[in-house]
Amino acid sequence: MRLDKLKAAFTVVEIIVVVLIVSILVAYIGISFSSISSRRVNTQTRLLVNDLAWMRQSAVAQHQTFRVSFDTLNKRYQIDRFPSGGGAPQLVAVKSLQVDSLSILPLPASISFDPPQGKAESKQIDLTAQGNSKQITIFADTGYIQWQ
Repeated sequence: MRLDKLKAAFTVVEIIVVVLIVSILVAYIGISFSSISSRRVNTQTRLLVNDLAWMRQSAVAQHQTFRVSFDTLNKRYQIDRFPSGGGAPQLVAVKSLQVDSLSILPLPASISFDPPQGKAESKQIDLTAQGNSKQITIFADTGYIQWQ
């Protein structure tokens, strides 16, 4: 009868191994969740940079002005195309950013890419999500877009 009771119980070594495995899993999950916000701000920055680069290339190729207007409170932006012969602007897209904060300096919060070289105003755009931030810089003379 004494042997049956001993076989039914866990040993200290088995309990330590289980606690160790659970600790490793909790640490791995914690690291995974902390990198999600970093990936989110990277993804949102990449999407915005791609749209800005597309606008610049389209301004050069189509000989039309493209303007992006930012709504910093609602964290979204609107892309408009201005026909080369004049006329009303045409809405191209309205997109939302999944970030905690969005800021553009200097004001106004819009950027125009003009033909024929795709030049733009010098701007700095800051995106922040859960303490992680990225910065996009647009250079005035060339319209070149850099992010870091």
